[in-house]
Amino acid sequence: MVVSIRGTYSLEDVLTDLHLSYEDYELSWGNKIFKGHVHSGMMTSARHVSNKIKPLVLHALDRNPDYTLVITGHSLGAGTSAMLALLWKTELHIIERNMEVYCYCPAASNSVSLNKILQENVLSCSFGHDVVAKASIGTASDLAEMMIFMEEAEKTSKLKPTSIIANYLTSSKSSQEIIDQYKEVQQFVASAYFERLVPPGMMFQIFKKGFHDEFEHASKHPSSKLHGDNIAGIFFDPCYHQEIILSPTLVADHSCVNMQYTLQRMWGITHILDFNDPNSEVSTTLDNK
Repeated sequence: MVVSIRGTYSLEDVLTDLHLSYEDYELSWGNKIFKGHVHSGMMTSARHVSNKIKPLVLHALDRNPDYTLVITGHSLGAGTSAMLALLWKTELHIIERNMEVYCYCPAASNSVSLNKILQENVLSCSFGHDVVAKASIGTASDLAEMMIFMEEAEKTSKLKPTSIIANYLTSSKSSQEIIDQYKEVQQFVASAYFERLVPPGMMFQIFKKGFHDEFEHASKHPSSKLHGDNIAGIFFDPCYHQEIILSPTLVADHSCVNMQYTLQRMWGITHILDFNDPNSEVSTTLDNK
């Protein structure tokens, strides 16, 4: 059976996304205790969903012993799906059915320490420089600290961080002085570290040639999945998403259209089955039952 949780971009969803505070979370699993933080808004949503559907899910699994459970979602729905999986890790009747969770363009939802247990059940897929996968109170706090540092540095010294960064990122031949000053800015960024959340579980990252600089490196990796010479997918450490990458595509990369397009081509899918399409193989099978 499939549980699908979607982000609908309603006012309620926006408020959940903006609820950036962390919640302490502790889970005893096996002989270990896992501790960390979760996105409080998504965890609240997951608890609400669990209260509504867990009795139905357990009933369906009891009546159908050959069923497995698949949970999926996009964006906020993806983060909430992962938090639902975290809540259900101690539900024996669910875990013994090999619960699988697929998160598309997920939001940053949990700390790295909790990913150690989520990786057993959760697979996330992110595209390019998707800012939603990187946004947490940690990244926002670091960005604010960086802005304050740059403003003060320009007031009190010859160091002009804004000019240095612009020069370093746009010039193919920066002077050694600019390179040294850029390193000074980087050192400050490294020191102003707040805990940052990451997308849940194992992370499959997709890059497109001409849009993402990481494509060249990813496409040459022996374990990468390629489509032609312009799409590369590779399993990445979710910690990659602890840093917001300032890119012209950071918002557009969150589109589910990009995700569907690239996944279809990497796996050679030419037709997506649609439950609402009367000509769909899935719809026809259900009708015949």
